[in-house]
Amino acid sequence: MEALTRDTEKQLESVAAAERAAFDSRLHELAQQYAHRRPAPNPPAAANCQAERTRAAVLANLLAESDQLAQSFATEADRRRIAGLACEAAYEAARLGK
Repeated sequence: MEALTRDTEKQLESVAAAERAAFDSRLHELAQQYAHRRPAPNPPAAANCQAERTRAAVLANLLAESDQLAQSFATEADRRRIAGLACEAAYEAARLGK
């Protein structure tokens, strides 16, 4: 039973590490995209560009929030799957008297 608990804890730690790595990667990607933005070439276009940047920023924020929620849901699903498999294994071990 202890081996099952240790194995489950290792799997949960692995899921958490993968979640952190995915978040760090996404954050790095967004920072790179932001760093490569170019200013508008002339003043009239600058006003239009500012409006476009504002719309793009709102969209980027919505996409980032959506991405974070999707990652959270996927991580929770992974955790629940691991817990369910551990529960099934514990049940089978108890049922078979191991």
